Amino acid sequence: MIPLSPQLVPATFHGRGDVPSILDRPHKLFLTAGRMAFALGLRLAGVKAGDEVLIPAYASGSMVTPILLQGATPVFYRLRRDLSADLDDLAGRLTPRSAALLGVNFFGFAQDWAALRAFADQFGLLLVEDCAHALYGSWRGQPLGSFGDFAIASLTKFLPVWDGGLLALNALSAPRVATRAPSLRSELKAVYNLLEEAKDHGRNPVLRPLLAALERSRQQTRRSNSPAAAGESLRRDVTGAVDPARILDAPAAISRFVARRAARPRIAERRRQAYALYQEGLAGVPGCAMPFQPTADEVPFMAPVWVDDLDRWHPRWLERRLPMQRFAEFLWPDLPADTCPVARDLSRHLVQFPCHQDLEPAEIRSIIETIRTDLSSARRAAS
Repeated sequence: MIPLSPQLVPATFHGRGDVPSILDRPHKLFLTAGRMAFALGLRLAGVKAGDEVLIPAYASGSMVTPILLQGATPVFYRLRRDLSADLDDLAGRLTPRSAALLGVNFFGFAQDWAALRAFADQFGLLLVEDCAHALYGSWRGQPLGSFGDFAIASLTKFLPVWDGGLLALNALSAPRVATRAPSLRSELKAVYNLLEEAKDHGRNPVLRPLLAALERSRQQTRRSNSPAAAGESLRRDVTGAVDPARILDAPAAISRFVARRAARPRIAERRRQAYALYQEGLAGVPGCAMPFQPTADEVPFMAPVWVDDLDRWHPRWLERRLPMQRFAEFLWPDLPADTCPVARDLSRHLVQFPCHQDLEPAEIRSIIETIRTDLSSARRAAS
């Protein structure tokens, strides 16, 4: 089994060095998820019912639900083929109710933040920087996460953690906010889940005794029936929903520890090397392409691959347990079909394969070989 996400292994903490990150912003809050950070940022910025928030048409539900939670309206704008914001289209969607503009560093690739900053300032908009796909990296010598009035990030996409989001306040003037610490049961479960997941993927098999001890401790804590633990959900939430009662919940201590102590150079270097392996291995394969090229200053989240006949291959690859995901596979239901042809095409043809730091080259090559074999055989059969 090839892990879709990073795994907690000893090498997680091996090495020190400077890689730019939103984690270094001076005024920040650790929360449970990036969408919680977005919801809290909008609340602190005073976005209210009746306001409009401009967001890319290529959007997941977790980018929309925080806006709806404030009673505001998402207004979808077009993207260009390189995933940059179409400023002409943006200008045409402005109304007197326009309050904020969300720019997204899709898959770790930076937006033109000078252009977005100028646009937001010209029209008096709050500028929000979405770094859910870009925990590390920089643009023109400035760290990603430092361009928006506030910025958000997701720890789970880059680090071996069970939960975690980040809100960087930047230019946003906001009152002091107190977050709620998890219960002891949640803390134990977070550690247990990370170690168990790594073991299940063939990492850290020597930790079985520790896992057994943690499980006994967790069972004892559960029997205590503490009120703080009674109503908590300990499953990783990937639905995109935002529970207003949990916006101020802090992530597990292990998540904050990993975020602060993980070896950044290893993360950046191994992700870039993995991405390059995909580019080399899929070059010339019929029916697919890698449309985006990271710069030396960017750290990719995943490896996005365009597949011409994705509707055919995606179910087959799922059956074979190929690790992958499809960002915004289903666009927002209220999105008019002609809003953004780029978003429509990407939702139908783009699939993302893992390129995280805990993959071995042999695992990446096995993914590549599956794609190459299937698409090449289909082309031969068709001819």
